[in-house]
Amino acid sequence: MGPDQSFAVCDSQKGFIRCTKGTQIQILSANYGRTDEQVCPTGKTKTRTCRSEASEIKTKWNCNGYRTCHLHADVQHFRDPCPNYSKYLEVKYRCVKDPSTISNGTFTAFNAYTTKTLHLQRGTPVNVVYDGVYFNYGNAYNQHTGVFTAPSVGLYVFTWSSCVTSKKLFDVEILLNGKRKGLGNCNN
Repeated sequence: MGPDQSFAVCDSQKGFIRCTKGTQIQILSANYGRTDEQVCPTGKTKTRTCRSEASEIKTKWNCNGYRTCHLHADVQHFRDPCPNYSKYLEVKYRCVKDPSTISNGTFTAFNAYTTKTLHLQRGTPVNVVYDGVYFNYGNAYNQHTGVFTAPSVGLYVFTWSSCVTSKKLFDVEILLNGKRKGLGNCNN
């Protein structure tokens, strides 16, 4: 595991963080706002309590597990936590060899896809298993069954996308303990 590093990008600027070959980024913290008058000292800088609530989770989603991560300090990405004040994005991170250390028991995320072209019959329910996995931090997703098992009580957010050929329908449900919690409809 590499030493902790810090990187700041001034408001409306772009930058990137990079780890050496064979290692991946692990975001320790990220804040878009202002906590220090000396960082990016242009404009109005006197506030010390300016933090975007979304900046850390968005930066983790965009950077964890990658060797290089491009950053953009911008109100459109993180919302404006303190209007009329000069802001910056400050990221603390380390480079790790084993991607499972990114989870560290507190961060669970997966990104999966189906490796097959599906040929489904209307009115016949099928469990679509997203068997290809880009990442599975916390190992809560089973790529063989398509089941996600929440490791702890909390809020979990799921998104998915579907595409069907012309003149076809595809309804997708997300189930929690066998009961529908979300429904998506694809009608092309």
